[in-house]
Amino acid sequence: MKKVIRLNESDLYKLVNTIINENDELFEDSAEQIYTNIDKKYDYKIENNTWYAKQKLGGDWIDLTGYPKAIELLNSKTGLNVVPDVEPNPKPKPEPNPKPKPNPKPNPKPKPEPNPKPNPKPNPKPKPNPKPKPNPIHKSDTIVSKTTNPNFIKKIALKDSVISSQKPTPVFKAGQPECAQFVHDFDTNITAVGNAWMAHNNDQLGNRIYTSFRGISPDKVNQIVQLWTKIDKLGGPSGKYINDVRNLVGSLIKSNTPKLQLNDVVGLYYPKSDNHEKAFYAGGKNDILGNKPYIQKINGKYVPGNSIKSGNGWGMNTHVGIVGAIKNGVPIIFHNIHGQVYADPYNNLINGCRIAWVRRPGDASPISLNKVSQGYGSISENTTNSELKKKTIS
Repeated sequence: MKKVIRLNESDLYKLVNTIINENDELFEDSAEQIYTNIDKKYDYKIENNTWYAKQKLGGDWIDLTGYPKAIELLNSKTGLNVVPDVEPNPKPKPEPNPKPKPNPKPNPKPKPEPNPKPNPKPNPKPKPNPKPKPNPIHKSDTIVSKTTNPNFIKKIALKDSVISSQKPTPVFKAGQPECAQFVHDFDTNITAVGNAWMAHNNDQLGNRIYTSFRGISPDKVNQIVQLWTKIDKLGGPSGKYINDVRNLVGSLIKSNTPKLQLNDVVGLYYPKSDNHEKAFYAGGKNDILGNKPYIQKINGKYVPGNSIKSGNGWGMNTHVGIVGAIKNGVPIIFHNIHGQVYADPYNNLINGCRIAWVRRPGDASPISLNKVSQGYGSISENTTNSELKKKTIS
């Protein structure tokens, strides 16, 4: 039997408020999404769109669903929009014990009723039951693509009310931890993605309409070649230069992102990633098209190729996502971080993510969620993928 620790709402509100005021930074466990350095007594995490707290010395995770003020404070500090799927049941108020009533007077003897007269008129015909009124329709302004995997269309429809066009939102579990695999599974027209950094040069994902890794200045080219050479001399990524790579690649990311469309595959610069050195080195060493590496070692000397010398670099990003919806006219990027899928507005990605490049597969065939669901209310957890496919095709 699990041990249940109950805190009243006032105590928990004071606890979370004190924690947030005393700590300027939150350190997040990238694999479990656990906030471990909020205070000396408790850890926090998000699971299934629910905040949990646990004592550092041990014990069970405490569901914070019943403490809305604490959740509001945590959401405000982290910039998230975590909304519980089920509203907590209100605590029943104790009913006062009824006062004993005095003994009632004995009932008088009932008077005999006269025999009723027979009804000369026949019984009227029963009126037909009125037709039930339809449930009110949720008016959704969210647009999705007909080529999106029906399973993900259903997930988006079920989470449409919490997906925000202003804040990043954790929406559902991916079922596996890889960001590139999630993009592959999300759209039925995508046949191959490759690693996040290799996808930059993958023409199977459509035309590359934007990139931060072209037109690099000569000064930055020299820094790229020198840093890549240092990593290679150590035999490959060792972790020694991860911060150098993170800062260098971050300085290359442009801010003039083009207007995004449904199904656009986006390479993402994710500052919190542990793969910066790996992506930077592998992208420069390998070419997805089988061409020569960007930097070669010839007769013991490192020789940059014509591409990088002319300012045309490789994919140096560690993360990738896809524009899976348009909400309130804002492109929403869906991406998988260690098994948790986030739905983020393109201009406010979680944890400082930024768009590094964009590939456009082609016609997105947009369709409103209202049309997909025939009034939205007909989509549920029990709706099959084949049923959704028929709706999106029609």
